[in-house]
Amino acid sequence: MPGAEASAGAFRRRDKARIVPAGQMALNALGLSPHIPMNVVCLTDGAARKITLGKRKIIFKKTAPKNLAVIGKISSLAIQAMKEIGKDNITDNETFVILNHLAKEEPYRLKHDIKLAPEYY
Repeated sequence: MPGAEASAGAFRRRDKARIVPAGQMALNALGLSPHIPMNVVCLTDGAARKITLGKRKIIFKKTAPKNLAVIGKISSLAIQAMKEIGKDNITDNETFVILNHLAKEEPYRLKHDIKLAPEYY
């Protein structure tokens, strides 16, 4: 059986929808959380739906186009992770980890995506 991430990618291709991992999935992907979420939450401009894969679920939540306008994969995860943590809860260590990941992003993608990021500092 394919993993939740591979299944979400297949639905993205089939529906020609944009998908961004959100919440705990974004935190885990950046190494900010050791927990692998049982329910994968993705923001999408496609249809909102829930898909069950064994004991795991993929939850597609309809969102505003602004949340899907990012063009960088790393910056997309970073923005969603920061939203999940919250402005008042982000620590210096989490900021350091996010900045280290963003250093790997292509500069033109960062320049585009910085306008869409939450203002924390």
